[in-house]
Amino acid sequence: MLTLPPLLHARALKPLVELMVQDLADCRAAIWVGEADVGLSASANSTTMDDLGDSPGAVEFFHRFQATLPDWITQPAEVRWQNALLAWPKARVEGMMWLHLLGARLDVGGKLWVYGHNRGGIKSADRALAEVFGNAEVLASKAHGRLLQAVKTAPIGRGALADWAEAVTMTIPSLAVSPLAADASQPANPPASQAAPQQLTLTSYPGCFAHGRLDAGTEFLLAHLPAFAGDQRVLDYGSGVGVIAAALRARQPKQRLTLIDIDSLALQAAAANLPDGHGLASASLLHGDRLDALDLHQRFDAIVSNPPIHQGAAQSMDVLARLIADAPRFLSHGGALYLVMQHRLNLAPLLQTRFEHVELLASNDQYKLWRAR
Repeated sequence: MLTLPPLLHARALKPLVELMVQDLADCRAAIWVGEADVGLSASANSTTMDDLGDSPGAVEFFHRFQATLPDWITQPAEVRWQNALLAWPKARVEGMMWLHLLGARLDVGGKLWVYGHNRGGIKSADRALAEVFGNAEVLASKAHGRLLQAVKTAPIGRGALADWAEAVTMTIPSLAVSPLAADASQPANPPASQAAPQQLTLTSYPGCFAHGRLDAGTEFLLAHLPAFAGDQRVLDYGSGVGVIAAALRARQPKQRLTLIDIDSLALQAAAANLPDGHGLASASLLHGDRLDALDLHQRFDAIVSNPPIHQGAAQSMDVLARLIADAPRFLSHGGALYLVMQHRLNLAPLLQTRFEHVELLASNDQYKLWRAR
């Protein structure tokens, strides 16, 4: 059963929601783009969209954290839908991107509905709609949320994903020159010197983790992470746009890299940041938030991660705990898990449930870098 989000369940909104659902059911085709913090949910008493599957048209759903990028995003813009429904993201620049991407693919006269919670920035979305579509209407403002509507009256530009790619130049801290021993169970030789900081220009898209900047935790990890030998296999878990992997490749062009991330747009950026050819080893990119996205027979000399510890605004250790639980299955003999974490969190007890050797490699007043093997 497909249901409308909880913030639209209020009795006062029901007539508007039913009209919107009827418009979707009657149209040739529509798109529904959702986000994690205001996404779809089940409710036995909510207005449902059960009949849409039998409608003359088709309703397509996309959630950047639940699916790989569909062709309509990666290919040039062309009219595809009569109507669209967008869950407003917290970052306004991401919302603007989706308004353009969806608007460019709507029929003239097509409607775009935007919904969201007040805490998620929906109160300013009407101005964004008016800027892109030239019109905006607040259909309802109830239940701590809003439902907005705009009608396409003219062509809308910036409809290609490439129009939203941002080139970000980052100063990557130096890494230890001496590679980690081929057998990671042995300590690395102390580096004789340090390489100069590197300037990397990487692609990012609105809404990606640390969009437009180098995350402080990632910077700390790169400053203290031992260098790996070029033939070692490294997994970048929760890779985002591939900052860690790109830094490792800059040090070792032949480094064998695998990246996993739940954000399909971040992986699109990572593909641009880790191109094949020119003597570089190819990088494997996988969509998911679990190590079971990997082939069960894959093994890595190192798993490196700046893992997420929040779901929305709330702290959650679920992803981290699952990574620690699953990592030993995918590490080669002597392989190690490297985690950067906020200083206030002591990972030793959790790591010791799955690893025999747990070390604190580096620490400052903000972050700690852990190695477990």
